Amino acid sequence: MDDRATPTDRPTEATTIVTGAGGAAGVAVIRELVARGVDVIAADADERAVGLALATAGATLPRCDEPEFVDRVCDLAREHGAQALISTVTEEMAALGRCADRLDEAGLSTWLAPPDAVEACPTNGASPSCCA
Repeated sequence: MDDRATPTDRPTEATTIVTGAGGAAGVAVIRELVARGVDVIAADADERAVGLALATAGATLPRCDEPEFVDRVCDLAREHGAQALISTVTEEMAALGRCADRLDEAGLSTWLAPPDAVEACPTNGASPSCCA
């Protein structure tokens, strides 16, 4: 059985890029958006990431510490007409936040914390006091 989503007949939600398609958070976000009828472009640095097969389309990205990372995210937005970006990878959030103007120019809406806040709390297991 093919679990890949198909594009919706009527665009009621913004086509959304989800990064971190190989992690549990990325897979959960992809599944929820697809269940709600959203066209999802799953993206990950690993071409074998499980979430790539669950979305409307999948794409491999460079690692977030590579200079072309943000350019590739912007290219994906233009190629697929994506209007929203959800990053589920902490390390990517700072890189994306530093280039919010470029994401905006590519037509992507995001909900990213300021890069300095992300860098102050670099892991999901960080003590809550680091962001106080």
